[in-house]
Amino acid sequence: NLTGVQLPITLTTNGTSGAATFSGNVLNVPNYGNVATSGHYTPTLINTANIASSSIIADANYSRIGNIVTITLSANVTPTLIGTLTHLTFTLPITTVSTSQQYIGSGVAWFGSSSSIGTFSVESASTAVFRFVPATTSTSAVSGTFQYRID
Repeated sequence: NLTGVQLPITLTTNGTSGAATFSGNVLNVPNYGNVATSGHYTPTLINTANIASSSIIADANYSRIGNIVTITLSANVTPTLIGTLTHLTFTLPITTVSTSQQYIGSGVAWFGSSSSIGTFSVESASTAVFRFVPATTSTSAVSGTFQYRID
């Protein structure tokens, strides 16, 4: 053995929790599982309040880092009444156990030359809602981005 020369290090991924360890030239980093994922999904839309019809413009995008999920989605919505609080409910790509997450993001509803700002909230383990007040009963695009916790 030469003094001051590092022997080769072996990397292992045993276990699923705890801190990384280094012993006898073996570095073990537990396999913490799927901590970062992303993809597309097609949410189911539910016309909860003041909506005659709705449809997805394109698949929604999501990313998960740890216990935080970020979603960006867009839909066409035809409101029933002008100036009335409107709720568009939709399914989440990853369920949550924390079902009281209010005002977790914002979005916009475009009505030609005007727009309306809205908010997102988690309503159940598998659904969230976008709330806004429409400026017209014409079909309009709504879109937004929000984050929620899954734990």
